[in-house]
Amino acid sequence: MYRTNERRTNEQDPDNNNEEEIYEISEWAFLDAIPVTCLVVDSTGGIVTINAFGSGQLDYTAADLVGQPLAAVIHRDDATEATEGLAGGIDLRLRLVGQTGATRRVRMSARPMTAARDRLLVVFADADPEEQPSPYQSKLESLAISNVLAEERERRRIASGLHDQVGQCLALAKMKSNALGASIDSREGKRIIVDILRYLDETIRVTRSLIFDLSSPVLYQFGLEAALESQFDRLEKQTNLEAELDCDPEPVPLPEKTAVIVFRIVKELVFNVVKHADAHRLRVRVHRDGDDLCLSVEDDGVGMPQTDLEELPVSECRFGLFGIRAGITQIGGKFDIGRSELGGVRADLVVPIAAGEGALQ
Repeated sequence: MYRTNERRTNEQDPDNNNEEEIYEISEWAFLDAIPVTCLVVDSTGGIVTINAFGSGQLDYTAADLVGQPLAAVIHRDDATEATEGLAGGIDLRLRLVGQTGATRRVRMSARPMTAARDRLLVVFADADPEEQPSPYQSKLESLAISNVLAEERERRRIASGLHDQVGQCLALAKMKSNALGASIDSREGKRIIVDILRYLDETIRVTRSLIFDLSSPVLYQFGLEAALESQFDRLEKQTNLEAELDCDPEPVPLPEKTAVIVFRIVKELVFNVVKHADAHRLRVRVHRDGDDLCLSVEDDGVGMPQTDLEELPVSECRFGLFGIRAGITQIGGKFDIGRSELGGVRADLVVPIAAGEGALQ
C-alpha cells in the first residue's frame, strides 16, 4: 500500500500558454531536409526508407534499401551491436558502409517514430572525436520533446472529449435506466435493467480509466504530486507491488511544460519497473531542494549489469531513452541511473523550479 506525506492541494485551472512552443512542421519533412543520415526501420529491423542526405552519403536509393536489414549499411564488425542497439535507443559509436564500400564513423541513436509507433527512426550523426554535440542532434532532441508536448496536447483534448461527452452520456443513460427500473413491475424486466446497469457501470469504469491513461486531469487541476498520488492509487489496484510515494507537505509549483515532461518520465520509469524489473517494492520520492525539484524512482528488482545511462535497456519503454534525455535537457535538468539500496535500479531526476505565470500547483 502506498504512503504519502500529508499535504495541502490547491486547485488551479489548466493553462495552455505554452502551446505556441510546439513546432508546426512534420517529422519526416524536417528529417528529410537536414544533413544527417536518417533511416526508418520496421519492428523486424528491416529498412523502410532513408532520407535524402543519407541516400547521397551512402550512394543508395530508398528503393535499393527497402526490406534490407539495418546491417546492410553497417560494417560487419559492428552489425550485431547496431541491431541490438535498436532495442534501447542507445548512443552507439560504429561504422556506416556505403554502396561503394566507403566507411564513416558515426553515432547511432534510435527512437520510436511519433506518427507510427511500430517503426523506429535511426539517426547516424558523424562521430565527433571531441564529443561535442552536433547542432543537428540538438535539433532532433528539440523536435523529440516538441513531439512529446504535441502528443500530450492531443491526448488531453481526446480525454476532455471523453469526459465531457461520452462520460456525461453514460451518466445520463444510467440515470434513465434507474428510473425505468423503478417503473417496471415484472421480475424479468427488472433483471434486464440490472444487467444494463452493470454493463453501464463497467463502461463508465473503463472510460474513466482511458481518460487517466490518455492524460491525467489531476495533473492540470492539482499539480504533479497529486497526479503521482492518483497514479499510485491506480497502480496499487492493478499490481501486487508494495508502492511507496513520499512527497513534501507543500506541492511545488511548476511550469506546465516541466510538469508534463516530469510526469511522463516518472510514468515511464514506473512502467519499466512493472514490466521488466520483477520487483516487489517500488519507491518514489519527490522533494524540493532550494531551487531544484528532486525525484527518485527505485525498486528491489533484478537490477541491471550496467549503471551507465547510455546502456540502460528500455526496449519497450514508450517514451524511450531518447525522449527521457531530450526531455531532461530541454528543461535544464539532470538524469542519473545507478543501483538502489533496495537492490534494484535507482533513477534520479533533478530539474530546476521556474514557477511563474501558468505554473501548475
